[in-house]
Amino acid sequence: MAAHDLGNPLNTLQLLLRRLQRMELAGEQKARDGLAAALKQTQRLGQLLHNLLDLSRLSSGKLMLDVAPVDLPELVHEVVERFAEQAAEAGCKLEFGAELGLVGRWDRLRLDRVVTNLLSNALKFGRGRPVEVRVEYAGVARARLCVRDHGVGIAPEAQRRIFERFEREPSGGQHAGFGLGLYIVRQLVEAHGGTIRVESAPSEGATFIVELPLMLLGSELREPPDISLHS
Repeated sequence: MAAHDLGNPLNTLQLLLRRLQRMELAGEQKARDGLAAALKQTQRLGQLLHNLLDLSRLSSGKLMLDVAPVDLPELVHEVVERFAEQAAEAGCKLEFGAELGLVGRWDRLRLDRVVTNLLSNALKFGRGRPVEVRVEYAGVARARLCVRDHGVGIAPEAQRRIFERFEREPSGGQHAGFGLGLYIVRQLVEAHGGTIRVESAPSEGATFIVELPLMLLGSELREPPDISLHS
């Protein structure tokens, strides 16, 4: 209840900060920098609040998905665009590529949270190096989302553990978080009938792979042309 109540003023604050950031502040570089830093912190607080709300619902068995047709490449591209500034600050070249027509009956808000957590994680651990996001077919009836960083990597013995609640890995001296992000990602993916796994080796980065069921459209389902976008 507390997390839910905190969310309303936080959303209002984010909107106000974005509005101020877009205003012309000639000669006021410090003000612009300060607003950017404040907005970044509200975004982080918002992500933590959403994670806590989902954790509460998962723990009580009351997580309900609001499913509707969702275009996965479109959703992922929106998240990538939202992270463009944060990626630039982290020194990461953010690359996005997608196959068109990947539509499923999913909860758009929860899938947004999945992509947000994975991309935020990749920028934290892959700081200063490229981060690649890819959406593609995984067979006829499944979609695949890959988020790859080129950071420190994950030791084999830790790769299963990181999807458990309150488990976390060192992040090169940065704040390691509470160990909820990947746990919640796994729970949300599995609630959609999907799977998540990681492929990694120490010093070779990590690739998180999510697979989700597509809407079956009978004879209309076909392989679409490839499209690549870069941010």
